[in-house]
Amino acid sequence: MSFNLKLRALRKRKGMPQRELAKELGVALSTIAMWETANREPDLATIRKIADYFNVSIEELVNDDIELGYENYNLKNNARFDEEIISLRNMLHSRPEMQMLFSVSKSASKEDIEKAIRIIEALKQS
Repeated sequence: MSFNLKLRALRKRKGMPQRELAKELGVALSTIAMWETANREPDLATIRKIADYFNVSIEELVNDDIELGYENYNLKNNARFDEEIISLRNMLHSRPEMQMLFSVSKSASKEDIEKAIRIIEALKQS
């Protein structure tokens, strides 16, 4: 699990809005949002603050190979924590063509979306 997902999971576990975490860490609300969408990463001093605040090691926080255990962080029972949704949100933030596709599809009918999917699948096969 990447840093941005771990940060979000830890914050959600505490039932804490981004605004509150920003205040605790002495950073702007937009900074927390950018960390959680993987658009920026904090410096080492701030990573230490985050690790201390959530009572985790720096290694747990930054090493993608180390997962936060469900038994320790109670993420399994947190219905708001959905890694797939976070992944999709990150993709929308980082890929302009996906933003356009999503924006156009908001007003599309189910039939239009199904047609677009068939076209995309045909393009992938060619």
